[in-house]
Amino acid sequence: MPLLVPAGLVLGALIVGLFAWGRAAAPAAKPAGKGKPPEKGPASGPSAAGLLLDAAKAGRLLPIRWVPVELPGGLTIEVTADALMAPAGGEGAVRLPVSYKDQVAIAKLLGAVSPTRAWWDATFKAAPIKIPPAPLPAGPQMGSLAYALKYSRSVDEAIQKRGGTPGESFARDVGKGWVLDPSISQKGAVNYGWIQPSNGVPIQSLGHGHNAAHHDYSQTAVLVKRMARRGGEAVDLLDELAASVPAEYLAPYR
Repeated sequence: MPLLVPAGLVLGALIVGLFAWGRAAAPAAKPAGKGKPPEKGPASGPSAAGLLLDAAKAGRLLPIRWVPVELPGGLTIEVTADALMAPAGGEGAVRLPVSYKDQVAIAKLLGAVSPTRAWWDATFKAAPIKIPPAPLPAGPQMGSLAYALKYSRSVDEAIQKRGGTPGESFARDVGKGWVLDPSISQKGAVNYGWIQPSNGVPIQSLGHGHNAAHHDYSQTAVLVKRMARRGGEAVDLLDELAASVPAEYLAPYR
Protein backbone atom coordinates (compact mmCIF):
# COMPACT_ATOMS: atom_id res chain seq x y z
CA MET A 1 0.00 0.00 0.00
CA PRO A 2 1.63 3.36 -1.03
CA LEU A 3 2.64 5.78 1.72
CA LEU A 4 0.35 8.77 1.87
CA VAL A 5 2.02 12.14 2.71
CA PRO A 6 -0.20 14.93 4.01
CA ALA A 7 -0.67 17.70 1.44
CA GLY A 8 0.53 20.36 3.92
CA LEU A 9 3.93 18.69 4.25
CA VAL A 10 4.36 18.51 0.46
CA LEU A 11 3.52 22.16 0.02
CA GLY A 12 5.87 23.22 2.81
CA ALA A 13 8.76 21.26 1.32
CA LEU A 14 8.12 22.80 -2.09
CA ILE A 15 8.24 26.33 -0.66
CA VAL A 16 11.48 25.68 1.24
CA GLY A 17 13.07 24.24 -1.89
CA LEU A 18 12.12 27.22 -4.03
CA PHE A 19 13.45 29.62 -1.40
CA ALA A 20 16.79 27.81 -1.25
CA TRP A 21 17.08 27.78 -5.07
CA GLY A 22 16.37 31.51 -5.23
CA ARG A 23 19.13 32.28 -2.72
CA ALA A 24 21.63 30.19 -4.65
CA ALA A 25 20.74 31.76 -7.99
CA ALA A 26 20.82 35.39 -6.79
CA PRO A 27 24.12 37.19 -7.51
CA ALA A 28 26.28 37.90 -4.49
CA ALA A 29 26.06 41.45 -3.17
CA LYS A 30 29.08 43.64 -3.88
CA PRO A 31 31.14 44.62 -0.84
CA ALA A 32 30.44 48.15 0.34
CA GLY A 33 32.67 50.74 -1.29
CA LYS A 34 33.85 48.45 -4.11
CA GLY A 35 31.22 49.16 -6.70
CA LYS A 36 31.52 51.50 -9.66
CA PRO A 37 32.36 55.03 -8.43
CA PRO A 38 29.64 57.61 -8.95
CA GLU A 39 29.96 59.63 -12.12
CA LYS A 40 30.61 63.33 -11.86
CA GLY A 41 27.53 65.47 -11.82
CA PRO A 42 26.89 68.08 -14.48
CA ALA A 43 28.20 70.82 -12.16
CA SER A 44 31.68 69.24 -12.08
CA GLY A 45 32.69 68.76 -15.70
CA PRO A 46 36.20 69.63 -16.95
CA SER A 47 38.72 70.95 -14.47
CA ALA A 48 40.18 74.47 -14.70
CA ALA A 49 43.55 73.28 -13.36
CA GLY A 50 46.51 74.57 -15.36
CA LEU A 51 44.48 76.56 -17.88
CA LEU A 52 45.84 79.96 -16.84
CA LEU A 53 49.46 78.81 -16.97
CA ASP A 54 48.85 77.25 -20.39
CA ALA A 55 47.42 80.55 -21.61
CA ALA A 56 50.38 82.49 -20.22
CA LYS A 57 52.88 80.20 -21.93
CA ALA A 58 50.97 80.47 -25.22
CA GLY A 59 50.73 84.27 -25.03
CA ARG A 60 46.93 84.14 -24.72
CA LEU A 61 46.50 86.21 -21.56
CA LEU A 62 44.38 89.31 -22.02
CA PRO A 63 46.39 92.57 -21.99
CA ILE A 64 47.38 93.48 -18.44
CA ARG A 65 46.94 96.95 -17.02
CA TRP A 66 49.49 97.74 -14.30
CA VAL A 67 48.48 100.29 -11.67
CA PRO A 68 50.87 102.13 -9.29
CA VAL A 69 50.16 101.89 -5.57
CA GLU A 70 51.98 104.01 -2.99
CA LEU A 71 53.14 102.21 0.16
CA PRO A 72 54.42 103.61 3.46
CA GLY A 73 58.11 104.44 3.34
CA GLY A 74 58.02 105.89 -0.15
CA LEU A 75 57.87 102.56 -2.01
CA THR A 76 55.72 102.48 -5.17
CA ILE A 77 54.65 99.10 -6.49
CA GLU A 78 52.68 98.26 -9.64
CA VAL A 79 49.81 95.78 -9.40
CA THR A 80 47.43 94.17 -11.87
CA ALA A 81 44.24 96.22 -12.13
CA ASP A 82 42.18 93.02 -12.17
CA ALA A 83 42.97 89.32 -11.93
CA LEU A 84 44.72 87.76 -14.90
CA MET A 85 42.25 86.67 -17.57
CA ALA A 86 42.27 84.45 -20.64
CA PRO A 87 39.78 82.96 -23.12
CA ALA A 88 38.18 79.74 -21.87
CA GLY A 89 34.99 77.73 -22.18
CA GLY A 90 33.88 79.64 -25.26
CA GLU A 91 34.14 83.00 -23.47
CA GLY A 92 36.68 85.66 -24.35
CA ALA A 93 37.77 86.81 -20.88
CA VAL A 94 37.69 84.58 -17.79
CA ARG A 95 39.39 84.97 -14.40
CA LEU A 96 40.77 81.46 -14.39
CA PRO A 97 41.76 80.01 -11.03
CA VAL A 98 45.38 79.26 -10.29
CA SER A 99 47.42 77.13 -7.91
CA TYR A 100 50.29 78.78 -6.08
CA LYS A 101 52.76 76.65 -8.04
CA ASP A 102 51.30 77.89 -11.33
CA GLN A 103 51.11 81.47 -10.06
CA VAL A 104 54.86 81.44 -9.39
CA ALA A 105 55.54 80.19 -12.93
CA ILE A 106 53.26 82.85 -14.44
CA ALA A 107 54.80 85.59 -12.31
CA LYS A 108 58.28 84.65 -13.48
CA LEU A 109 57.13 84.80 -17.12
CA LEU A 110 55.73 88.30 -16.52
CA GLY A 111 58.58 89.70 -14.42
CA ALA A 112 56.33 89.79 -11.37
CA VAL A 113 55.96 88.38 -7.86
CA SER A 114 53.08 87.40 -5.61
CA PRO A 115 51.81 90.08 -3.23
CA THR A 116 52.32 90.15 0.51
CA ARG A 117 49.43 90.71 2.91
CA ALA A 118 50.56 94.33 3.41
CA TRP A 119 50.66 94.96 -0.34
CA TRP A 120 47.28 93.26 -0.74
CA ASP A 121 45.70 95.45 1.95
CA ALA A 122 47.22 98.63 0.46
CA THR A 123 45.98 97.64 -2.99
CA PHE A 124 42.46 97.07 -1.71
CA LYS A 125 42.50 100.47 -0.01
CA ALA A 126 43.72 102.17 -3.21
CA ALA A 127 41.24 100.49 -5.58
CA PRO A 128 38.41 102.87 -6.59
CA ILE A 129 36.08 99.92 -7.22
CA LYS A 130 35.48 97.65 -4.26
CA ILE A 131 33.19 94.66 -4.69
CA PRO A 132 31.78 92.37 -1.99
CA PRO A 133 32.91 88.73 -1.92
CA ALA A 134 30.59 86.35 -3.73
CA PRO A 135 31.37 82.78 -2.63
CA LEU A 136 29.76 79.88 -4.47
CA PRO A 137 28.53 76.73 -2.69
CA ALA A 138 31.38 74.48 -1.59
CA GLY A 139 31.84 71.03 -3.09
CA PRO A 140 33.88 68.95 -5.55
CA GLN A 141 32.89 71.30 -8.36
CA MET A 142 34.95 74.16 -6.90
CA GLY A 143 37.86 73.40 -9.20
CA SER A 144 35.78 73.03 -12.35
CA LEU A 145 35.81 75.28 -15.37
CA ALA A 146 32.05 75.68 -14.99
CA TYR A 147 32.52 77.23 -11.55
CA ALA A 148 35.32 79.47 -12.81
CA LEU A 149 33.06 80.77 -15.57
CA LYS A 150 30.19 81.35 -13.17
CA TYR A 151 32.34 83.18 -10.64
CA SER A 152 34.10 85.32 -13.24
CA ARG A 153 30.75 86.41 -14.68
CA SER A 154 29.59 87.46 -11.21
CA VAL A 155 32.72 89.61 -10.79
CA ASP A 156 32.15 91.18 -14.22
CA GLU A 157 28.62 92.09 -13.20
CA ALA A 158 29.76 93.56 -9.88
CA ILE A 159 32.39 95.74 -11.60
CA GLN A 160 29.96 96.90 -14.29
CA LYS A 161 27.33 97.69 -11.64
CA ARG A 162 29.84 100.13 -10.14
CA GLY A 163 30.59 101.79 -13.47
CA GLY A 164 33.76 99.89 -14.29
CA THR A 165 35.06 97.80 -17.17
CA PRO A 166 36.14 94.23 -16.36
CA GLY A 167 39.82 93.62 -17.04
CA GLU A 168 40.58 97.34 -17.27
CA SER A 169 39.19 99.08 -14.21
CA PHE A 170 41.15 98.92 -10.96
CA ALA A 171 38.95 96.69 -8.78
CA ARG A 172 39.34 94.63 -5.60
CA ASP A 173 38.82 92.01 -4.28
CA VAL A 174 38.22 90.01 -7.43
CA GLY A 175 38.97 86.80 -5.58
CA LYS A 176 41.26 85.42 -2.93
CA GLY A 177 44.94 85.24 -3.72
CA TRP A 178 48.23 83.50 -2.99
CA VAL A 179 50.59 85.68 -0.96
CA LEU A 180 54.20 85.65 0.14
CA ASP A 181 54.45 85.49 3.91
CA PRO A 182 57.01 84.41 6.53
CA SER A 183 54.67 81.50 7.40
CA ILE A 184 54.75 80.02 3.90
CA SER A 185 57.04 77.20 5.03
CA GLN A 186 54.14 75.62 6.97
CA LYS A 187 52.42 74.21 3.85
CA GLY A 188 54.30 75.78 0.94
CA ALA A 189 51.43 78.15 0.14
CA VAL A 190 49.44 80.87 1.92
CA ASN A 191 46.13 82.32 0.75
CA TYR A 192 44.44 85.55 1.76
CA GLY A 193 41.76 88.02 0.77
CA TRP A 194 38.14 88.57 -0.11
CA ILE A 195 38.16 91.76 1.95
CA GLN A 196 34.65 92.97 2.73
CA PRO A 197 34.05 96.60 1.68
CA SER A 198 31.55 97.05 4.51
CA ASN A 199 34.09 96.58 7.30
CA GLY A 200 37.53 96.06 5.75
CA VAL A 201 37.80 92.55 7.18
CA PRO A 202 38.93 89.67 4.92
CA ILE A 203 36.82 86.53 4.78
CA GLN A 204 40.09 84.65 4.30
CA SER A 205 42.70 85.58 6.88
CA LEU A 206 46.21 84.23 6.27
CA GLY A 207 45.41 80.61 5.46
CA HIS A 208 47.57 77.50 5.60
CA GLY A 209 44.97 74.92 4.66
CA HIS A 210 46.19 74.26 1.11
CA ASN A 211 49.41 73.17 -0.51
CA ALA A 212 50.99 74.71 -3.59
CA ALA A 213 49.04 72.46 -5.98
CA HIS A 214 45.56 73.44 -4.78
CA HIS A 215 43.23 75.42 -7.03
CA ASP A 216 39.60 76.44 -6.84
CA TYR A 217 37.45 79.09 -8.50
CA SER A 218 38.11 81.68 -5.76
CA GLN A 219 41.92 81.60 -6.09
CA THR A 220 42.51 84.13 -8.86
CA ALA A 221 45.87 85.56 -9.93
CA VAL A 222 46.71 89.14 -8.95
CA LEU A 223 50.39 90.03 -9.22
CA VAL A 224 52.91 92.76 -8.43
CA LYS A 225 55.70 93.80 -10.78
CA ARG A 226 59.01 92.58 -9.41
CA MET A 227 60.69 95.95 -9.91
CA ALA A 228 59.33 98.83 -7.81
CA ARG A 229 60.58 102.36 -7.17
CA ARG A 230 61.61 104.34 -4.11
CA GLY A 231 62.66 107.96 -4.48
CA GLY A 232 63.18 107.51 -8.21
CA GLU A 233 65.43 104.47 -7.72
CA ALA A 234 64.62 100.96 -8.91
CA VAL A 235 63.99 98.45 -6.14
CA ASP A 236 63.90 94.66 -6.55
CA LEU A 237 61.03 93.47 -4.39
CA LEU A 238 62.68 90.10 -3.90
CA ASP A 239 65.50 91.92 -2.11
CA GLU A 240 62.90 93.76 -0.01
CA LEU A 241 61.40 90.44 1.04
CA ALA A 242 64.69 88.65 1.73
CA ALA A 243 64.63 89.52 5.43
CA SER A 244 61.15 88.08 6.05
CA VAL A 245 60.37 85.31 3.53
CA PRO A 246 62.52 82.13 3.45
CA ALA A 247 64.98 82.27 0.53
CA GLU A 248 63.80 78.96 -0.92
CA TYR A 249 60.38 80.49 -1.59
CA LEU A 250 61.82 83.57 -3.29
CA ALA A 251 64.29 81.72 -5.51
CA PRO A 252 61.65 80.39 -7.98
CA TYR A 253 60.74 83.99 -8.92
CA ARG A 254 64.30 84.83 -9.96
